Amino acid sequence: MTNPLPLYIAIIGWLIVLLLNNRTLKRSEISRIKDRLIDKLDSCISWLDSEINSDAFEPSLAEVQLSGKATLIELKVRQLNHYVGTELLPVSEISNIRALDVFQPNKAELLVEATETISDLIEKVEIRYDEFYFSTPLPKRLWMSHRQTMMGAFLSLLLIIAFLTSTRLMIE
Repeated sequence: MTNPLPLYIAIIGWLIVLLLNNRTLKRSEISRIKDRLIDKLDSCISWLDSEINSDAFEPSLAEVQLSGKATLIELKVRQLNHYVGTELLPVSEISNIRALDVFQPNKAELLVEATETISDLIEKVEIRYDEFYFSTPLPKRLWMSHRQTMMGAFLSLLLIIAFLTSTRLMIE
């Protein structure tokens, strides 16, 4: 009979490599989504700046366009939160963009307020991303990201053990 130990070691090694590769791919995807979200927020500031400084500035049209941009940003935030497995940025914070008063007569004040609001959102995304990946211990991060999978695996293991135990008792 051959020794099965090398086969077990190869399978365990393969599973570890697969886990590390999956983790790296997920982390890079989350980083890419975060960067796209920040780009969308940055482009929102530059768009509003060019819109306010144009001669044909129409506040009602700008409000509709700003609301559309806020909706796209909300979708990116939801996507980021879904991939991370926890809420890095609450979607409700995007409502601050919609709350900007584009009808106010002082355009410079509007631009300053918009820049402040959007910069705060960018800062929150960056800080929470860094806290999640660099300050949260690995076991807690794994639990937050894969809680449902771990619970499913644990319950499956309990069912297998219960089945094997009951089968063993029936045989004896």
